[in-house]
Amino acid sequence: MKKFLLLIILVVIIASTSFSQLFENENCGANDNFIGNIFKHPWEKNNELLLNYLDTIGYKTDTFKTFYIVPVKFWIYRKADSTGGLNEKEIKGNIQYLNYYYSLNNTGIQFYLNPEIEYINKNKYFFMRYILQGPFQTFKHKTKGNINILFVDKLELFKFGKKVKDYNGTFNTISKGVIICSKTSTSSLSHEIGHFFGLKHPHRHWKRGKRKQESVDRDKRFHRIFNHKKNCEKNGDGLCDTPAEPDLTKYSDKNCKYTGWNVVDNWGVVYKPSTINIMSYTKNRECRNLFTKGQVAVMLKTASKNKYSKYWDINSAKSVNYKFDSFEPDFSVESASEIFIGSPQNHTFHLIYAKKKRNRSLDKEDWLYFLNKKDGQVFEINISSGKLKKAQLNIEVYFENNLIEKKSILNEKTSNIKIINPKKGKYFIKIEKISDEKSITDYNIEIKE
Repeated sequence: MKKFLLLIILVVIIASTSFSQLFENENCGANDNFIGNIFKHPWEKNNELLLNYLDTIGYKTDTFKTFYIVPVKFWIYRKADSTGGLNEKEIKGNIQYLNYYYSLNNTGIQFYLNPEIEYINKNKYFFMRYILQGPFQTFKHKTKGNINILFVDKLELFKFGKKVKDYNGTFNTISKGVIICSKTSTSSLSHEIGHFFGLKHPHRHWKRGKRKQESVDRDKRFHRIFNHKKNCEKNGDGLCDTPAEPDLTKYSDKNCKYTGWNVVDNWGVVYKPSTINIMSYTKNRECRNLFTKGQVAVMLKTASKNKYSKYWDINSAKSVNYKFDSFEPDFSVESASEIFIGSPQNHTFHLIYAKKKRNRSLDKEDWLYFLNKKDGQVFEINISSGKLKKAQLNIEVYFENNLIEKKSILNEKTSNIKIINPKKGKYFIKIEKISDEKSITDYNIEIKE
């Protein structure tokens, strides 16, 4: 029994790291060599299968279309006295940037925050040990059906009792959990979730021999008895539309320019990498803003195979009650979404996914804010029913923490609140769903002068 337990512990640790990486200047601890890569995917022999898959699902590069809406659960590590860790403004920023990068590249995947944020107040995990603590924390703190993201202040690698490096984040291939540092680049979370959806580093095995290294030449093939496939479909990240590259941490500058002009692959060909791919290791992580079409296809295909995809797929009957709006999270003053005068918005109240029905909670509160730039500028808040089932609402308007207007909408299709002689400043609107029925409802809101 003890031997079996030790074996399990070893597997968990190896799944989170590759010992060949411990001596390299890596900043993402996600493993490129272990369990997730033992079983090859069909497209790693023929990338054309990825493009065919995109055609079958109706994907269009120039048309924005969402296929999956995925809940993410945040686990925030703080000190024992509850200090440190992400605040609500930073939490919202992480979701906004995540959706920004995945929308920018038309990935077909969007995310919403599970509002049941968990806080772990323990000093020993605030600076988390990459090998001895990280893997076990991803197993301990997870909610099924969500992408679980553990935010720590530091993720540290120790060797023989001495710290040798810090990681920005990592993805555990067994638990499917993400650990990421609170203070890191805006693209780092998108990078780690790229691993969740099956993406590898473009520089994978770049220091290895001809059997492992990806060639710069996109048409180079293996010349073996049973293998005449393209090198770029098997080595590197297995995608031919991401150029072969070295570790760009060493060969790019803070201005996102490539500096490895004399670095060649094992066939003597000079590298010509992209310095903006989200899965790369550019020195300045803010350079990264690109997913290629092949990477998008891998993520969509991986999402479709996930056992919870029926709850994420917007066309699935099981996902209808989990439809979110793009303004989430907006469940508190600190995470309030801005609404601009004259620009209408549509918001939803939806279920928060949990595998057991009795554990599913309801999103019942939205917070918005707007800026009034002139004293005495009269404005009116109009709220109307959306396309889905009409919500019964309580509406409260605040200025400088003072409640100035309150109204309930029960049976009306449209209602308005007029603010007379308002002062210049920031106004908050709290919109609360009154009923407890667990069906999706939505409303439209617009502020008019």
